[in-house]
Amino acid sequence: MAVASTTRRRQLAASGARIGRIRQQRELSRRVVAELAGIHENTLKKIEGGDGNPTLSVLLGIAEALGVRIHDLTCK
Repeated sequence: MAVASTTRRRQLAASGARIGRIRQQRELSRRVVAELAGIHENTLKKIEGGDGNPTLSVLLGIAEALGVRIHDLTCK
């Protein structure tokens, strides 16, 4: 069980880093992306920092706000 949760944490951290990287490449602020995604800016900050556990709905909102597919946020 510990291995699965460790792997999951790593995957969430990697997805958060990808979200942050894409956001910065598009020169968008957290505030703007959060607003477009329908979430609080602090929620986006946690997700980007690998501390969040976003729902599918939240990931879809972020992907839409960034103009990418959800696959681009969750896969290498």
